[in-house]
Amino acid sequence: APTTASDPADTLGPKHVLVIGIDGCRSDALQAAAKPNLAQLIANGTVCYRAYAGGHVGQKTEQRLGSGPGWASILTGVWADKHSVVNNRFTSPNLIKIVDGKNLGYPPFFARIKEKSPNAYLASIVNWKPINAKLVFDVDLADNGSDAEVAEKCAELLLSDKNPTAIFLQFDDVDHVGGDDNGGGFDPKNPDYMEVIETTDRHIGTVLNAMRKRPNFANEDWLVLVTSDHGGLGTSHGNQTPEERTVFIVAAGGKFPKGKVIDAEWGIVALA
Repeated sequence: APTTASDPADTLGPKHVLVIGIDGCRSDALQAAAKPNLAQLIANGTVCYRAYAGGHVGQKTEQRLGSGPGWASILTGVWADKHSVVNNRFTSPNLIKIVDGKNLGYPPFFARIKEKSPNAYLASIVNWKPINAKLVFDVDLADNGSDAEVAEKCAELLLSDKNPTAIFLQFDDVDHVGGDDNGGGFDPKNPDYMEVIETTDRHIGTVLNAMRKRPNFANEDWLVLVTSDHGGLGTSHGNQTPEERTVFIVAAGGKFPKGKVIDAEWGIVALA
């Protein structure tokens, strides 16, 4: 999605996309949380509360519910049987495979945007460093920091002269709190888990406020997508239980209708 029609390398018009990932956020917990910023996105877009991670159980697409496979699927748009990220060690990822000058692997969506629009400015700002170290390439900015710093750095970028076409953000604290062996786990009854989801919503608010303050925002077509790489049960997320599989997808902007709730199962691969 390029930035301006006047750029000869841009072929898709004044479109921008912001992809936000909340690591380890269960769908039922998101629904129960106080989330004014995400609630506004949901009201002005489409939401699926029955989205799923982990591929199709019992089929070749089934994959471990870990962060490595999950973020790889979100970024590439395919399951682990194709991108080959099966754990957090990233042993032999199938992201780049050049044969006769063509990439026959499964690159992240950034690479596909660059192919279509070489002058597009792309950014990936994350808390969990392996995403940028192992999964992301063809970006103009790859940065990392705490969840608060991720939001602040994105806000600075949005209000800079870089005019980003596509931004990927990853917030990690929800997964960290859910997986705390001394805490209450990935559970909407766990007040610490719910509190960190609500804090993440405030970080998202920082980003969205900056986006709306862009000088040319009224003439821009922003698509905002929000999802998670997995849920959790107890303090883990490695199995195929509904609590670990079920996440959400929010899509606001573009051609998505406002106020629509999708009563169907969407895989997290739908984002890319």
